[in-house]
Amino acid sequence: MIITDEHLRDDVINRLFWNDLVNVADISVRVRSGEVTLSGTVPDYAARQAAAQVARDAGAVEVHNQLTIRYPDISAPPPDLELAACVRDALACSGELDVSAIDVTVQSGLARMEGFVDTRRKKERAAAMASSVSGIVSVSNELAVVPSGDPHDKRIARNIMEGLCPNVLFNMREMTVEVDRAVVTLSGAVPSRAAYRAAYEIARYTIGVKGVHNDLEVVK
Repeated sequence: MIITDEHLRDDVINRLFWNDLVNVADISVRVRSGEVTLSGTVPDYAARQAAAQVARDAGAVEVHNQLTIRYPDISAPPPDLELAACVRDALACSGELDVSAIDVTVQSGLARMEGFVDTRRKKERAAAMASSVSGIVSVSNELAVVPSGDPHDKRIARNIMEGLCPNVLFNMREMTVEVDRAVVTLSGAVPSRAAYRAAYEIARYTIGVKGVHNDLEVVK
C-alpha cells in the first residue's frame, strides 16, 4: 500500500493526539514526499523527542524536527549549573546508574554526559533520565560502554571517544562505543561511508585495541 503525504500527515496528527507528552494543538505537521516537518512548541526535551519518534513510527522517510521548547510558568530556563545538578539527581534516582562514573555538564540547556556504564541499556536509560529534566533542550550522550569495568578498557574507551566527539562527521547521539577486553564494538548510525570508515580507523589505531567490530549502519 502506498502511503500518500495526506494520509501520513493525518496519521502523525492522530498519533500525536493520543501521546500524553505533547499537545497536538501546539504542533504543526507538514509532509512532502514522505518527509515530515514538525514545528511549534513542546514543554520539554522528552516531548520533542517523543514527537519525532511518533512521526518515524507513522512511516516518515525522514523527520525534520523544528519544535522549540516552551518553558511553562517561568520567565527563563534554569541556570546551567542548576540544570546539571538536576540531571545528576535524576541519574542518581534511577537506582541503577553509577553516578560517580558519569560526568554531567550543561551549556545553554544542552546536557553533555561523559564517562562509563556497563551496559547499552544503561546508556539509553541515562539519556532518558537526562531528557526528562525540565529545562534540558538536548542531550549529547557520550557515555562509553565498558562491561568489565577494567581500567585498561576505560582508558581505551576514553581515547576513542576523544577522537570521535570533536569530529563533525559523527553525531554521538546516534553512536555507541563498547570496549570489552580491549576489543571495540562500534554500533549505531552514521550519515556516510566516509564516517563509517573514519570511525573504524579511529578505533583501530587507538593504543591498546586488539580488535574492532564495526556494526555501524550508514543512514542518510
